[in-house]
Amino acid sequence: MIYDAMSSPTSCNNLILIIMKILTIKKNVINRNSIYNFCDDGPSVSPYNFTFFILNEVKKFKKNVPNLFKTEFKNYNKNIVKPQYLTLDNSKVIKDLHYKPYSWKSEIRKLIKEKYS
Repeated sequence: MIYDAMSSPTSCNNLILIIMKILTIKKNVINRNSIYNFCDDGPSVSPYNFTFFILNEVKKFKKNVPNLFKTEFKNYNKNIVKPQYLTLDNSKVIKDLHYKPYSWKSEIRKLIKEKYS
């Protein structure tokens, strides 16, 4: 897992909630020609740390989880073009739509609890 690249996780639950909010907003409230970035709340995270967090949450319910191995971004498949730092800014969504997304950590905890409880 890559440990030195960062991104912003986004849960389907949060994405559905913001889409529903956008669909119900009056036309004059938001600029329909504007671009809104959206992702879950919380710090940017590397794929390694994201997976590590998930596995630690799974360990609360299940004893055996796979081991993770770190690799650097430069060792990533060279045929795939992907920025090393891919973090979105939610400030426009929060300000214009008055919407505060849930944190990616709380979304993961909720999903894992639903699966294993």
